[in-house]
Amino acid sequence: MLYIVTLARSALNMMRVNADPPEGWKVTADAPKLDQPFTPQAIRYGKVASETDGSAHSDFNEGNDPQSAARNARKADEDKRTDDPYDTYQGKQADMAAQGNLGTEAAQRYEDHAIVRMRARRTGNRAWVDANGNVIGEDGKSEMPEGYKTWQTKQVVEILDSGKNNNPSNHSSIMTNPMHAEKALAYDVAIGVNYLTLEEMNELRIEADWRFGEGLDKDHPNKKYSKYFFR
Repeated sequence: MLYIVTLARSALNMMRVNADPPEGWKVTADAPKLDQPFTPQAIRYGKVASETDGSAHSDFNEGNDPQSAARNARKADEDKRTDDPYDTYQGKQADMAAQGNLGTEAAQRYEDHAIVRMRARRTGNRAWVDANGNVIGEDGKSEMPEGYKTWQTKQVVEILDSGKNNNPSNHSSIMTNPMHAEKALAYDVAIGVNYLTLEEMNELRIEADWRFGEGLDKDHPNKKYSKYFFR
């Protein structure tokens, strides 16, 4: 019932969530010029992510980004196991084939098995999960309980299947190419374990937000970008 009401409101332009901008509304793009102008390129598995749709071509807007593509493309046949769903998986689309390396596959396995562990806990199967919430078939030191391997394989295949239409955002595409950070200011930094002092963090915060550019030293290479906010 709620779906029908929502559909009717949308079709009749009733009770819109987002308003249209005022007529004649303009957004001025007047950010400071780059020292070295460049055309952005998304890098995926070591290659430029080129996409063509009719007459349109882009080296920045990626196509689908399925999890299965993260598998190691250079894995030798003799190293593959018939009981490993990552080695035997066959995607239904060309872009689901293995394109990654040892590192990308390891990262994908880590992410997927975190999901599998959570699913295992939700089954409530005490033969699979001990009193402390430890998933026996995922701890790497215990033999898999009866039935767990079959269930685990099914979960992994389901995860790989579900990612066939994953669509990366421009936000994630920007961070695939170090050139973007070298020639323009990066707005997203993966810090990991933070060893910065409070003073260093405050300085980084000022540098990361151009509105605070007046607080940078006169000889700071990024101080010039603060001019954008004082026009």
